[in-house]
Amino acid sequence: MLDDPQQTFDNEHRARWAEQFAKLQKTAPGVQILLTTHDDQFLSQIGLLGITGRKALICSAGEEFGHITILEGDRLDRNWAAANPDKTPAAAKDYIADVREFVEGILKIMLRGVDPSIPTAVMGDCREMISGLHDHGIEPWSRPAFKSLVAALAKSRKEIKWMEEAHHSGNVLTMTEASDVERHWRKTLRPTLDRCFRMIRDHRALHGGLAALHAFPPSVALPEGHKEKVRQFRLPLLGTAAALTDGRVADGCLDISFDAEKSLPLELKDHFIFRLSKQTLEPVGRPGDLLLVRDHADATPLSLVIAMHESQLLARRLQVAGNHSDVAVLTASAINPRLTASPIVAKLSTLTLKKIVGVLYNTGKVVGGHLSESEVVECGGEAAITTILSRSIGLVEVRGHSAEPLALDKQFLIIANPVSVGDAEKTLDGRPVIAEDSDQSRFFKRLRVEPDNIILESLEIGGDYPPILLAKTPSPLKYLTKVWPVLGVLFEKP
Repeated sequence: MLDDPQQTFDNEHRARWAEQFAKLQKTAPGVQILLTTHDDQFLSQIGLLGITGRKALICSAGEEFGHITILEGDRLDRNWAAANPDKTPAAAKDYIADVREFVEGILKIMLRGVDPSIPTAVMGDCREMISGLHDHGIEPWSRPAFKSLVAALAKSRKEIKWMEEAHHSGNVLTMTEASDVERHWRKTLRPTLDRCFRMIRDHRALHGGLAALHAFPPSVALPEGHKEKVRQFRLPLLGTAAALTDGRVADGCLDISFDAEKSLPLELKDHFIFRLSKQTLEPVGRPGDLLLVRDHADATPLSLVIAMHESQLLARRLQVAGNHSDVAVLTASAINPRLTASPIVAKLSTLTLKKIVGVLYNTGKVVGGHLSESEVVECGGEAAITTILSRSIGLVEVRGHSAEPLALDKQFLIIANPVSVGDAEKTLDGRPVIAEDSDQSRFFKRLRVEPDNIILESLEIGGDYPPILLAKTPSPLKYLTKVWPVLGVLFEKP
């Protein structure tokens, strides 16, 4: 008798274990082995080596049966092989009853802990519970496989009617009904039931036992966020930056309109500011940019977050696993794919998350002095915040898709007062700006200064939009007339 014998071995020695079992079975006199394991890969491995035997599911003792339960689906194949030659009503009824008892047993194991009535539930009760759990979207019952299971167990199916009638002593069932049940069990019910059982098992292995309560709390803390300093600044809504050319994605063409009356300024009452130190949020934020974080905002799937995970302080995009609603996947994005950090997978309940609601672009050329492996560091003091936000005149709301990927529809550009072409040459080279040419066309682009010309470079890195060449001074060609520095992006209203 062996319990998970491969558990303490590497892959090479696991294979040697499997070979040893095969020798024991093939060498006379043969040896009978009882093997239990949680490892499906190991079971497949010993099967490839020619080991044969009966497979069964073993479940711990519970109120459903009062003892350890061994559910062996192959027993039904042997029962059918014994009943088919007899072709008697008694053999037919016994086989149908065996199928019902096996299905009922597996359903009870799957539903254990869901309802106190499970120990006394029959197959129809289990079917209705699974249907209700699926309809209410409860994981993992909400998955399509359980809809297929409910359909395979539908009381309108003749095979299910025969199975539910089998435990009534007065009813006569023949081999015709037994053949219907055997065909439905072999082709539909058994594979569907097996798939759903494995989903339940895997879900409990990952989420059972109150794992979140036993997880180590994060051992890392947020740096100083200068909340009091941030709340001093006000951001009035100045107008809109609407996309031209039918809102083509990331072409940068904008029509800025300023409202005659400024709205009440937005206040950053519950916000911190930290500095991004790694390439994990590109192209939205680059190393050196400041991250505006709202303290008491729920992080939603696909939002940017600062996550405290074990000893790590991460700046990532939050995603939720499609097959597990309480498993978080923290993904990184870098312009250079070779520098993309590996995703972090963790139970959602073990993470401490702060939602990133804006980015303030770095006013310096490089990021220095950050030797920490952390993806988020202290912003550099109140002076770093003042240097950027004190220049802000307010927000313009983006309408359309021409500002992507830096600013999405309904987000806000934080802008400063327009500057002259000469000042833009000196201070804004390489930074996002809104530039106006001599035709009064306006573009959200990255400013590049050349000896004789100005180049407006697309913020979209796919190469779909060519740069725009402008002269520095009035000439027969188009030339640059005005530049609004874009200080950052606000993703949502406070």
